[in-house]
Amino acid sequence: MSEEILTSQNNTEEVKETSVSEETSILSSVESDKKDTTETTETTDQNTDKVTQEKETKSEESESDGSEKHAPDEYEDFKLPEGFDADPDITNSFKELAKKFDLTQGEAQELIDFSIQQAQKSTESQQAIYENTIKEWKEQVKNDLGVNFDKELAYAAKTRQRFSNPELDKFLDDSGLGNHPSLVKLYIAVGKAISEDNFESGGETKGASKAQSLYPSMPNP
Repeated sequence: MSEEILTSQNNTEEVKETSVSEETSILSSVESDKKDTTETTETTDQNTDKVTQEKETKSEESESDGSEKHAPDEYEDFKLPEGFDADPDITNSFKELAKKFDLTQGEAQELIDFSIQQAQKSTESQQAIYENTIKEWKEQVKNDLGVNFDKELAYAAKTRQRFSNPELDKFLDDSGLGNHPSLVKLYIAVGKAISEDNFESGGETKGASKAQSLYPSMPNP
């Protein structure tokens, strides 16, 4: 009987120890949860502070460099390539349009730069096409006149020397229109009409040389 009581008491003590152990475990778990929650909160607070600090830094940088997020009250003069003149009316119209779309000074300048680049490319393309056209005119005249190139061109030179003037000559040379096959043929026809004896004896070579001096852009046969 005495042993049973002792056994019972031992069992009771074991239950108590188990309960204490369970309570300790639960408490430990609660403490651990509290610690994790605290650490999470601290981490969140730190991240929030970091984001706030980054925003403040960006704001300060924006203010320090004077950058604008909207269109200015008045646009400054836009930067243009050397030798490029902008029409004042077109510039004012562009400023109004830029203001309408709330473009900053920098954004408006980027559009100006892009427009100028496109205009320059278009001009270069047109110039290349025209230069190629003049080259084709010269080749056509050369082929049309054939072996009589020098002789025929001498008649054109006589017409130009007699009826033209420095201003017209400069225009024809600078523009390249003096190489147009139809104009060259007209000059030749007029030269033949006014020629009395197809130049002086032995003057054919002289005439051809004069023709070359008056039509320097024409190719040699």
